[in-house]
Amino acid sequence: YESYDVMNTVFNVMENTTDIDKNTGTPFAYANHVFDMVEIDNSVVAMLAITYHEPALDFSEVEAVIFYDTTTSNVIQTKDGEKYFSFYQHLGTLSTDPSDSIYKLMFTYDGPEQFHMNGITRF
Repeated sequence: YESYDVMNTVFNVMENTTDIDKNTGTPFAYANHVFDMVEIDNSVVAMLAITYHEPALDFSEVEAVIFYDTTTSNVIQTKDGEKYFSFYQHLGTLSTDPSDSIYKLMFTYDGPEQFHMNGITRF
């Protein structure tokens, strides 16, 4: 068995994305209970579901995914060169028109949590 410093990785990735926890001085972001281990390019990679406060939604909690290479302890960037994949930023809409949410997830400004992931997989 091995252990990894996932929380500092999350804090470093999300530090300019979310608000700062007033009690700890760290970014409000954490790896929640959802993860999966996969092999990518001969490395064991942890797909980590991250919960963070999204500034564009009055700091509501939303989900993102970080790919953490356990071999190098580095974050694998997305094809767009980003350190994480935000479901709100890439798949979300603020539109209340149902036709706008056919291929998008509908987000609102009300509520502390927009939706909650309970699984993740790579295919």
